[in-house]
This record gives sequence, C-alpha cells and structure tokens, in this order.
Amino acid sequence: MKEEVKVWNILVADHLHPTLLQLQDSLPVVFDVKPEITSEETLRIAAKYQGIILRSKFRFGRELFEAAVNLNFLGRGGAGLDGIDLDVAREKNIEVINAPEGNANAVAEHTLGMLLSLIHNLHKASLEVMDFKWLREENRGVELKDLVVGILGYGNMGKAFGEVVKLLSKETIAYDVDPSVRANGGVRLVDFETLKKRVEVLSVHIPLNEENRFLLDSRYFSGFKKLKFLINTARGKVLDLDAAELLLKNEEFRGLGLDVLPIEDFNRLGSDQKIQYERLFHHPKVLVTPHIAGWSIQSFEGISRALSLKIKNYILQNG
Repeated sequence: MKEEVKVWNILVADHLHPTLLQLQDSLPVVFDVKPEITSEETLRIAAKYQGIILRSKFRFGRELFEAAVNLNFLGRGGAGLDGIDLDVAREKNIEVINAPEGNANAVAEHTLGMLLSLIHNLHKASLEVMDFKWLREENRGVELKDLVVGILGYGNMGKAFGEVVKLLSKETIAYDVDPSVRANGGVRLVDFETLKKRVEVLSVHIPLNEENRFLLDSRYFSGFKKLKFLINTARGKVLDLDAAELLLKNEEFRGLGLDVLPIEDFNRLGSDQKIQYERLFHHPKVLVTPHIAGWSIQSFEGISRALSLKIKNYILQNG
C-alpha cells in the first residue's frame, strides 16, 4: 500500500523542455532534474520518487519498477510506450502518462516532407547534381494529386498526417485494428482488404507491441498490388527490412522513406546487419532520417506542455 504524500518528489531522467518545471508554481511538487542519469543510477535512487519522467534512453522494466517502491506514476516525454513494461505497470497499479499530442504535427509534416521528396526525387536529384550529373528526364516526378494515400494506424500520428495529406492526395484512406476509431473529415476508414487493394502510398503509424513486431513482412505486403511508396515514421521494429528490400527490387515500387530502423545504435550492428544498412542507405529509391520525425523545436516544448497538463490533472485527482 502506497503512503499518502503531501509533496510529490519527481525525477526528470532525460532532457525535457523547462516548461515542465512550471508545475512547481501551482502544485506541491519537487523536481529532481537529472537528464544525464543512467539506468543503473536510477535504480539506486528510484525509491525516493513518487513520479519519474523519462524519454527513451533506457528501458523501464521490472527491475526499475521493483526498485521504485513509492512510485505512483511514470511519465513518458513522447508518444511510444514500447520502452516501458506496461504489464508490470498494471500489476503494480502505476499510472503511465504519455504525450502523443505534443509531437503529432511534427511527425505529420516530416512524413509529408519525406513523401514529397520521394515522389519528386528531390534527395536523389540533389545528390546527382552534387556529383555534377544534370539528369532531368531520369528524375521526372509524379504528383500527389493522382495518388491514393493509405494510413496504417489511425491514432494521434495517423490522424495528424491525414489532416495534411488529404489536401494534396487523390484520396486518403486509413485502417486501424481498433473498431472504435473514427475518421476525420476527408479521410475514409476502410477494412484491411480495401487498404491493400487501393493504396499507392502507405504511411505507417502503428505502435510497437508484440502483435506489431515485424508485422510488415513479405507475406504482409503480398496483397499490396499498387504500392509505389512506403514511409515508416513509427518504430523500426514494425518493418522487416528484408521485405523492404524485396519491394525495392520491384520496378513499380518507387520509394522507401525510413525515419526509424530496427537497430538505431550503429555500434550494435552485426556484420550482416551493417551490410544490409549500407545497401539501403545507398539505394537510389531510399530516403533515411535519424528518428527525427517528431523532433521539432515546437514539439520539444509541446511534449512537455502536454505532459505537464496530464501530470497536473493526475496529481490533483490523487493528491
């Protein structure tokens, strides 16, 4: 049984915008800001806190939950919860608070930017010009107004992307496994079979969980007969890179955009994985960015603002 507390001691275990600290002005909270703290150091001091806020630099698993004996809530400065053992959180009745609203627009704009770059060969053409190759016909683009865009996963990120892309595309459709999801104006929710038959552009916005781990494999893509462009700004481990390479071998497939990779710490790559990455990075149909889709100046503050509001409500209800 957790003790009632008059003052909430909260560890900020990663870099977050200072707007988060404004909670001290209106609530009985004391922040301990340690953005460089490691998982091992957190383990030693976790018992001091009723709240811990982190981003994604280390996984919050059972060992940390066991050490955080006074923990009431865990805040995630971002959207994805794959770095938190949610089963243990539920077991211990720990509230998990995230802030997907804070960077949804940044993800939407980045995804649109990747798509426009791919369909008009901007990155490829730029590299060629820098190599003194002036290739116009080889870089003739296609226009988004004649493409059917499909959104896989229609949560905060999928909806935000739908809002911007629906204005430019021929049609925008979306599929989500959750039957309670509702469409916004201008985006039509469809079943999975319709998505496979119709989409020419597929943008991935699903969370990483056990059901979705490497969900997008060769078998998954076998029914996508018209697919020309694929963009993943969700999580690297939802897309099987072997399947992505097979898509690239198809002459009808014209572009792959990746903001995320299965392994993003290049020091952890095995030799075969490094060779595969090198093939992808140098492929003329591929555009890769370093997990920055939600990484804008505005989203840095927006995430902290959204998170602080939710934490404030939680403390007021449970203080």
